[in-house]
Formats: sequence, structure tokens, C-alpha cells
Amino acid sequence: MPVILAFKLATAPVLILCLTLLSRKYGPAIGGMLMGVPLITGPISVFTALEHGASFAQHAAVANFVGQVSTCIFCFTYALLAKRLNVALTVLCSVGAFFAATLIWNEFEWTVTSGLGLVLITILLLMALLKPVNIDAAAKITIRFDLTLRMLVSAAFVLLITFLTGHFGAKLSGLLAPFPVFVLILSVFTHHQMGTGGRIKSC
Repeated sequence: MPVILAFKLATAPVLILCLTLLSRKYGPAIGGMLMGVPLITGPISVFTALEHGASFAQHAAVANFVGQVSTCIFCFTYALLAKRLNVALTVLCSVGAFFAATLIWNEFEWTVTSGLGLVLITILLLMALLKPVNIDAAAKITIRFDLTLRMLVSAAFVLLITFLTGHFGAKLSGLLAPFPVFVLILSVFTHHQMGTGGRIKSC
């Protein structure tokens, strides 16, 4: 158990450290591709399999597909409200939208096909609804202690979700795993520095 705990504390932060440094070295194009790596859900899936077995982890992984839809809804809500509300209200509504969607998805049984289909439909719909924006202003936003904060939050989130898996079950745990912790951090800092008049691009 101490060995597994040590891996939980180290895996996600080390991945984030390596990929962030590579991103800063080779530029935004490489960084964008690297950030597609499942830095949080990957370790969570591994530890779920180790602690609860392959079948449990398989069901949780399928739910991860659908959890990505909740993440899209979070981003859409934040982008929509950031221009009108202050940081606290925007965060409250966006996080509420994520959990509301999660509770809805939890009422259904999902397969890889249905989960992936819902993700694709959601992405296409939101692409049609959201207009392209200029990200130059947001790219200049700097966050003090950004890397340290990401590493600490990632370790805490992996510990939290893997602790709750035994209580929530495979499906709900899988739905919660894609919670956009890093997007939330970046959005809050960007929103705070740019104000409610600025568009939030981190989503």
C-alpha cells in the first residue's frame, strides 16, 4: 500500500512536469499535442485497475468517454458566462454545469460506442456554437507558481478520485475523473487578470 501511495503522489506530477518542460522548449504546437495526453485520467485508470480489478477499471474507462462531455459543457458554460459575470459566479455556474451533467449521465448505461458518439456529437455542436477567438492576449497571461500548482493539484486530485472509487463505484468514478482541474485553474487566473470584459480562451 505505501508503494501504491507513493506512485499516486508522484505519477501525475512527474508527467505534468515533463510535458510542461517539453511544451515550453518546443513551442505551442508540440505543447498542444502533448496536453492531449491523459495526465490525470491515465494514472487514475491505472490505480483503479490495481486496486479494484480489471473489470472495475474497464467500466470506469468507458464512463471516462462520457465524462469528457461534462468537461466540454464546463468549458462552454465558462466561455459563455465569463464575459458577463465575475470570477466566483462564473466558476460556480461552470462547476455546477459539470456536476449536473455528470448526474444525468450517471442515470444511463454506456458502452464505448455510445460514449464516443456522445463526445463527437457534443464537440461538433459546440464548435458550431462557439466562434473562433484571437488567443494572443490570453497567451501572454502568466501565472506565478503555475507548474508547482499544477503538480500539487494533480496529485491531490488523483488521490481524491482513487479514494472515492470504492464509495462511488466504477461508473460515477469514471464520469468524475475528467473533471477539468487544469482548465479551471488557468481559466480563473486568466479571467481574474483580463477581467469580465475579456474572452476566456483557455477552454
